[in-house]
Amino acid sequence: MFGLIYITVGSKEEAILIGKQLIEEKLVACSNILSQMESQYIWQNQFEQANECVLLVKTKKSLFDEVCHKVEEMHSYDCPCILMLPIEQVSEKYAKWLNDQLQ
Repeated sequence: MFGLIYITVGSKEEAILIGKQLIEEKLVACSNILSQMESQYIWQNQFEQANECVLLVKTKKSLFDEVCHKVEEMHSYDCPCILMLPIEQVSEKYAKWLNDQLQ
């Protein structure tokens, strides 16, 4: 029923803006920002190394497409990393809180 969406962003400011918008639109219940991460990847046939932030958001699995669309609309990357990890179990109280916060 619930999922954790992992999103990489180029800066803490971008993570804050995206997270706030998703919360205000009730697409996610909350966001967590991990400020410092070093990424390595191939982009357009070239090795890249960059400092990024991780934005973790909690939502319902059924809202993934809407979250994905909103993130892609706001994100500075051409191809942002947006991955949903299923939440297998959640405490009853936290599940109720999540439901209360979402569409």
